Amino acid sequence: GPLAVLSLLVVVLAAVNFSPGSWLSGWDNLHPEFNFGLNIGRSLSSVWQEYQGLGLLGGMSHAADLPRQLFLFVISIVIPPQLHRYLWVWLSWWCGAVGAYFLALLLFSSKDERPSRIARAAGLVAGSAYLLNLAMVQYFYVPYESFSSFFGGLPWLLWAVSWYYRSPSSRRLAALFLISLVASSAFYVQTLFVVFVMLVAVMTLCQLAVKKLSVKDAFLAGVVLLAANAFWLLPSAYFTLTSAQVTINSKVNRLSTFESQLMNQAYGTPLNIALLKGYWLNYQDFQNGSYSYLMPEWRAHTDQGYVVGIGVTLWVLSALGILLTVRRGDKLSVGWLCCFVLVTVMLSSGNGPLGAAFNWASRNIPLFGQVFRTAFTKWSVAAALVYAIGLGSWSYWLLSQFRRNQIMLAGLWVFLTTAALSCVVWPAFQGRLISPLMRLAQPAAYQELFRFLASEPKQARVITLPLPDFWAWNFYSWDYRGSGFLWYGIEQPIVDRNFDVWSANNETLYNQLSTAFFGKDEVAFGTVLQQYDIRYAVLDESITVPNRDVIPAQVTQLKEMLATLGAERVWSQDFLTVYKLPTGSTQFVTSPKSYTPVWQVGTYTRLDPAYQEVGPYISAAALRPSVIYPFAQLSREQWASAAYVEDTLRLKQELPYIDSSAQLVIPSIATGSAYPVQVALQRSDGQLELRFAAAGELSIAEQTRPLPQLPTLTLPIKSALNENSFGTLSLNGQTVRLATGAAEAQSWVTLRANSPITVLGEITTEGTTEDLSLELPSEYWSNLAHPTVIPVSTGRHTLQLSIPVQWSTVPLAELESQNCDVFRRGSYSVQHQTTGTVYEASDYAGVCTGTTLPLLNTRLSGLLRLSGENILGRSIKFYVSDPATQRADLEELLARGNFDETYALLGWPNLPAQLYGINWETRSFGQNSLNKLSTVEVMPINLERLIRMKIVLSEQPQVENLIEQSNNWKIGTYQYGTTVNSARDASIITLAQGYDPGWLGIALPLQESILNHIGPLPHVTYNGWANAWIVPRGQYQVIIIYWPQLLGFLGDVIVLLGLISCLRLLLQKRRSS
Repeated sequence: GPLAVLSLLVVVLAAVNFSPGSWLSGWDNLHPEFNFGLNIGRSLSSVWQEYQGLGLLGGMSHAADLPRQLFLFVISIVIPPQLHRYLWVWLSWWCGAVGAYFLALLLFSSKDERPSRIARAAGLVAGSAYLLNLAMVQYFYVPYESFSSFFGGLPWLLWAVSWYYRSPSSRRLAALFLISLVASSAFYVQTLFVVFVMLVAVMTLCQLAVKKLSVKDAFLAGVVLLAANAFWLLPSAYFTLTSAQVTINSKVNRLSTFESQLMNQAYGTPLNIALLKGYWLNYQDFQNGSYSYLMPEWRAHTDQGYVVGIGVTLWVLSALGILLTVRRGDKLSVGWLCCFVLVTVMLSSGNGPLGAAFNWASRNIPLFGQVFRTAFTKWSVAAALVYAIGLGSWSYWLLSQFRRNQIMLAGLWVFLTTAALSCVVWPAFQGRLISPLMRLAQPAAYQELFRFLASEPKQARVITLPLPDFWAWNFYSWDYRGSGFLWYGIEQPIVDRNFDVWSANNETLYNQLSTAFFGKDEVAFGTVLQQYDIRYAVLDESITVPNRDVIPAQVTQLKEMLATLGAERVWSQDFLTVYKLPTGSTQFVTSPKSYTPVWQVGTYTRLDPAYQEVGPYISAAALRPSVIYPFAQLSREQWASAAYVEDTLRLKQELPYIDSSAQLVIPSIATGSAYPVQVALQRSDGQLELRFAAAGELSIAEQTRPLPQLPTLTLPIKSALNENSFGTLSLNGQTVRLATGAAEAQSWVTLRANSPITVLGEITTEGTTEDLSLELPSEYWSNLAHPTVIPVSTGRHTLQLSIPVQWSTVPLAELESQNCDVFRRGSYSVQHQTTGTVYEASDYAGVCTGTTLPLLNTRLSGLLRLSGENILGRSIKFYVSDPATQRADLEELLARGNFDETYALLGWPNLPAQLYGINWETRSFGQNSLNKLSTVEVMPINLERLIRMKIVLSEQPQVENLIEQSNNWKIGTYQYGTTVNSARDASIITLAQGYDPGWLGIALPLQESILNHIGPLPHVTYNGWANAWIVPRGQYQVIIIYWPQLLGFLGDVIVLLGLISCLRLLLQKRRSS
């Protein structure tokens, strides 16, 4: 029968795409089989993701995976863990194909009749078409659990909706609830639920419009769907409403979102929509030592003429079949026509006439563009199902035209269509449905690592090393590539770059740790680990970087730095090593010995001056600070607030209210540090003066002060100078010229701070030459060698810095460009104009230009400014590379439209002084890209000094934390408790989980009635990332709870009530029978 045929197809595909002894792992993956108890427990209290980095509000629908985890846990009794992912994929194939078959049967049969043989044959065609198509291939080539579940569950979900709509009843409503609950693991990626809801909504509205469905029945179906998914939907809605902007702001998303949209859009042509070809066929991957296409065999196969011909023919028949359902006048037919239009529009990704609706929605519906940036992965399977139903409908109509030999003709037609479908996906039957690179022999060392850490303190935070880059997409020498897997087998929270996209704190940590590590600053490296409560480090030497042999040097440096910090190597096997650090706690709830109230903007920064200078600190908008760091945010990679007025850079910062006399402290220049400065050799009344350029001025509280600078020096010469005088000086070997006829000449020199300055040179006046030779002692630096203190009055003030700028410009017209596409595809052009250089790339070309940055060496901090216009396609992407660190210190994407962006380059005083390299690219993702770059400019500036500038409001800023703590306890990931005895009114307790306003602290007095509880306690940020609460004097039981978890529990209750209702309905039916 049909089910046997579909099962046979699945068995064949499973057999040829299985590698005995391997794990199915890589790309994005979920591995609850590493520790079922741990992962099921996390799903039961999933709103707060304690194990992810520093702790964060879950951005994925983690609870949705619970049904799949429970199923795998049950079968784990007889099925070994390395087969679990395989089995889920195979089960998804079978459920999807069989579900499409039964959905087609429902559509091709009237209300009460038994499906005819023609209907079953047509259903078999639909099931085969859903199983054998290019969308399915691209879904499973690098499988991901949510997508697998969606493939298997979508036909059944639409079957349940359609079955209910055809003849509404409480029994069918219960079936809809149960199927929705079982299929909910598909919505771990919650945007797939949006896809499903849009399909149901379009189907419902169309049927309401033609009066084939009542509003009441549609409403009840919607309520049931929401109820069945409430356990994950309520927390997900909370994240969307409160924290979705975090994912948008993350660096990975900022750089990749528009690229993903363009890649999808390039494949949104009518032909690709008909064939279900997506951008995965053009995706590049590093394989066998070089870059190649991710799916090379599929690219070659799908480009063959017969495959295109068969695919287009099947699509045409499918479209005709959808139209025929409307002609038959079935109650559900109009809805399927509307779904056909919807999936076609969504797959267009805004391309061509079909994409007008998509583009309108992207512009006018909040988050639409972000949600469907990769429209193909969200909509291709829905389209495959709609097309399969259409092909089944055509088959039903065709076979209905014959009155004789229907069985034979039906069998022949099923054979021909299945053969045609098999031709389209033939490499799948050759073992290429699942990428061989996803079928791996996982080293045993990882399981041993899990066992070792299982015996260590569970609240001790772990960091993964080394630090390849911010993309969090690692390659391993044993062929794994992807987002990682360790956290599925380790209970301790794990700091990993994979969680940057969900947490600004996580990204900030890595910004600061990378700055310390690549700057070879061992003190700062240890300080960052201490600040972020890191107790263990897992060093994985199997991690590699494609085409760059940089990891061995990183590993050596990491081992040296960890040894210097006093880290103890406590476990090692093969390429894995675990270090126990002297920093970090083994409890989440603690209390520091002291703290300092601080105000600063610290997210996404690369330096934290507050922690480096004062140690543990707390911050809150309503908290009176003892120290203010007004420009801490200048260590961010990009300056969003830079403003230029003529030749002056202006930086403004609104300050919190200053309620007492304060002092603004401009830090001194560190002895021996590099000090870049502009020097003018100037005549003045016949004398020769060496003038150091003004450092700028500072304005606050209606007073303006110049920033400290080196004083002007009058040089001892005997002859009176005139306009014909000329000559040169050198300052520590760096030339400064006095040009003939010029009143002043400017030169950049770099001096060593607080060190003597040797001045040598000769000046010629009317044929007479004088030699100059003198040495300025270190006391000459007195203006800069000591902090500058400026009194600040009470009130609400704005601090403004005005800094003269003198840019050194990259000569764009002199540079050569080349096509940097890996495969040298497409074409490009470069046009030099008076207003800038225009770069154009088409057909996947990438036009790349590179040079070194003038003036600024890697020991100096400075500013990089780029201006121009993004005219078409993706804007310019640029990289600033450091030859010493062998990495891109900056990798950024310039803004769309007109741009004038400023970026900060931190100095690397512990590394050799070399010139930065800069490269920029205009890249085509199928369509043309057109950009104009007007200027690339650079200027040295002492950023560290500005970053460490502070306003001190208290003579004793540090507060002694007089509190005793005992009897810590913990429930799940959402509740903690501790007993405290506070000896003052401003003691604090801390929770080493990422700061979130959802955390509440409540104090229950131990010596009074519980009704006299104090709460919620004042909630503040601790060390720039964690939670802290201010506890009054007295003895308390302090309870800390993450209240949004209650939304998850409310959803659980709703689901439980739904299950009870279904059970009651079943019992009533049995009694009536």
